Amino acid sequence: MKKQLIIVGIIVLLVVVGLSGCTNNPFDTEKNKFIGTWVHSESYLDYLGNIEWTNKTITFFSDGTCIFPNQQSGVSGTWTLKDGKIVCTVNVQGQSQTFYYDYSLSNDGKTLTVTDQNGFTYTLTKS
Repeated sequence: MKKQLIIVGIIVLLVVVGLSGCTNNPFDTEKNKFIGTWVHSESYLDYLGNIEWTNKTITFFSDGTCIFPNQQSGVSGTWTLKDGKIVCTVNVQGQSQTFYYDYSLSNDGKTLTVTDQNGFTYTLTKS
C-alpha cells in the first residue's frame, strides 16, 4: 500500500510540473516571438552616387519595454500586442505618443514585416 501511495505521489508531482507551464493568454506565445533585437537595413545614394547602408534596430524586451532609434539617440518605451497589432508607446520630446503597427512574421519567425499607420512597410530581420 505504501509503495502504491509513493507511485501515485510521483505521478501527481509529474502532472503538476508538466502543467505548470500552461498559460491562459494566447498572446504570451506570440509575444515571445518578438523578444530580441530586430534590424532594418536601408540603402541610399550618397552625394557621389555610391550606395550606402544604414542599419536601424529595435529591441523588444520580455518585460514589455522597447528601445528604437530616432535621429539623435535611442527612444525607449513600452510595447504590447493588441488586436493583432504591435502597440508602442514612447515619450518623444516630453510627449507620450502611441504607434500602431500591423505585422506579419515569416521565415520561421526571423523576418518581421510591419506597416505603420501611414501605410509605410518595413522589413526587419532578427539578429
